Amino acid sequence: MIGFKGATPSLRQYLPNKHHARFGIKVCTLQRPLPDQCATTATGTVRRNRVGLPDALQGTQVLRNEVAEWRQGSLLCVKYKDGNKTPVHLISTACSGGFSQTTNRQGERVSRPNIVVEYNKIMGGVDLKDTKLYAYLPDRRTVKWTTKVAFYLLGTALLNSYIIYKKHATGRILTRMNFTMSVIDELVKKYEPHKVRYRRRTREEIEERQQQTFVTQINTNIPVPHTPPHKMVKLPKKKLRNCVAGHNHRVRSNYICARCNVGLCVTCFHGYHDTHHH
Repeated sequence: MIGFKGATPSLRQYLPNKHHARFGIKVCTLQRPLPDQCATTATGTVRRNRVGLPDALQGTQVLRNEVAEWRQGSLLCVKYKDGNKTPVHLISTACSGGFSQTTNRQGERVSRPNIVVEYNKIMGGVDLKDTKLYAYLPDRRTVKWTTKVAFYLLGTALLNSYIIYKKHATGRILTRMNFTMSVIDELVKKYEPHKVRYRRRTREEIEERQQQTFVTQINTNIPVPHTPPHKMVKLPKKKLRNCVAGHNHRVRSNYICARCNVGLCVTCFHGYHDTHHH
């Protein structure tokens, strides 16, 4: 991405005179300027409510394995539904309409739109990588974007390591979770936990502590000033407090205890203080 001076909408992808096909770009504007001004082609998915798409796109319903196509010059727009999934919308300035024969995951020969075949051929690995990566990616919101990039690269390296491990493993293959935990254990193994060793107290410190305890016990015999009794006081008009006597729902009262400074109902006043041993 090439940044230009100005707000975020001025950030755009630099694609002039790149004659090879571009796949998977974020389609932020209509693709018509690409072949005309930038001398390049592009293919990617697009939101169904993108400005500039045909109006009939919203109202057209496609069934399973059906496709609806619109073309304007070199720009092709396709709406395709694979199985019971939500229809996918793609636009391209390089692909042609129609269907092609391909092989699915079960090894069966199926018919797919040409634009879908080309998109899966180029972007299928990228989408699969993103799906597998974000299952265990420790992505956290952070102030510094460099921290997020570092965790992303670490997660990518860990995913690649797990793929290589499954390819060359001879015995029982670990799950990805157990593989990740084993890598973490190996990384932290060389860092020994810091053991805190407590120093024994000297005789002078013990005697000083005993003297402080003796002074505290003597001071506890000093009589404390008289505390005011519990008294119910009515609040001014329109002043309410929540009753703290333990209701199942919120109860508002215009009385408080002057000593405890908590809201109480008239019927809860004595029971509350008997329970709390005031």
